[in-house]
Amino acid sequence: MEVADTIHGPMELVGGPQDLICRSLRETGEWGQTEIAIFAAALSGRDFVWDAGAFIGTFSLGVRQLTGARVLAIEPDQQAAAALGRNLAANAGGGFQVVRKALGATEGMMRPVPCTSEDNRGTQRFEPAGTGYPGGAAVPCTTLARLRGEFGDYTALKLDIEGGEFEALRADARFIRQTRPLVWAECNEAAQVKALLGFFLWAGLDPVYVAFPAFRRAGYRNGAAPIYPIAYEAAICGGGRGQFRDLGDNFGGEEIITRPLASFQDLKQAMWDTPRWGREDWARMSRAELIARLGRMQRGESFGTFLA
Repeated sequence: MEVADTIHGPMELVGGPQDLICRSLRETGEWGQTEIAIFAAALSGRDFVWDAGAFIGTFSLGVRQLTGARVLAIEPDQQAAAALGRNLAANAGGGFQVVRKALGATEGMMRPVPCTSEDNRGTQRFEPAGTGYPGGAAVPCTTLARLRGEFGDYTALKLDIEGGEFEALRADARFIRQTRPLVWAECNEAAQVKALLGFFLWAGLDPVYVAFPAFRRAGYRNGAAPIYPIAYEAAICGGGRGQFRDLGDNFGGEEIITRPLASFQDLKQAMWDTPRWGREDWARMSRAELIARLGRMQRGESFGTFLA
């Protein structure tokens, strides 16, 4: 068992040495801290936060430590869920519960989809198991509505379940539309985000697109180089409180992107303008240099033939 010193305290890691999240915890002492801080700023200690796709607990721990809110951490992967429980027990100071289940539109069983990359176990997806699938490899699937019957009503949701966010939300659509809890849903570059945004608009959640750097400039372990010099992740967020409307373009010294969303075209433009990945030399360029490069790319020019 490997344990890393992190911003949340000692955390048990899972996966291989190149797993992105665990590598970040090992080398920089944190993962996604800007995302955690933005979400936590909209909470209070009275909230009951559900963290779906909790993995080994960075988000749950960050929310619990920054706000004192109660947390229900939901994670289907057996190894990750075991580490999640131990990490919360060691660092959360109580006020948490762990559910080892998948989250979906209906109850049943789900199977893990083979990862396309062993470098990021946090991207593990699950899909309905179907008949004839080996029972030992499948995990139980539940719904938000069923979990409310067991644990009480949530006031805030964070969903990072690899494209299953819309299916999870629609299983508790009436409650969400009536109560308008705070909702933070991962927004990847996939066609499913259109349905996800449609749900936010239907439920009156006043959606806002927020993109944020995966690695902070001045993180927990000062001087530690980020794994990627430019790497942004994004979420669609909203609720009945309107907290995300005035975030601006800077949060805690980090450059973020925020756009209110009234249509899919708004979301498409915001995602198009988000730097998901970038080279180290781009990160060092001035604004003028970047504009010059973009202009030459648009004209089809190359440095190899320039002035030749």
